[in-house]
Amino acid sequence: MIEITANHDTIGSYTFSIPSEEDATVDLGGIKSEITVAGDGSSIDTMTRKPWKFEVPVCWDVLDVNTLDILQRMQESPVHTDFTFTNISGAIFAGKGKPVGDLTGSMKDSKISVTFTGGGRLEKI
Repeated sequence: MIEITANHDTIGSYTFSIPSEEDATVDLGGIKSEITVAGDGSSIDTMTRKPWKFEVPVCWDVLDVNTLDILQRMQESPVHTDFTFTNISGAIFAGKGKPVGDLTGSMKDSKISVTFTGGGRLEKI
């Protein structure tokens, strides 16, 4: 990963840097299918919608930019943010959502583990 860009209607635009050699996990979201079996042995396909999810640590320089505060403000906002996630390969994913879960920063490692999520699908652009 190289960076995450965020564009929020009231908070503004921000670029989150990713620590080198860190991994990210991605779930494109969309439709999730689960198979169960009926009493006669036939299959039942249950399809439900699920959000997209992108989990990655971001750099946190407490002396320069208050990244933790910006993420917290995005989480508290009822308005979702437009995100792009850029990989070193050149692949770019985009989605509209927000940071979710606990936002805690490591002062020793200078990073914050963040889960970004939103409705619909995370699209490769």
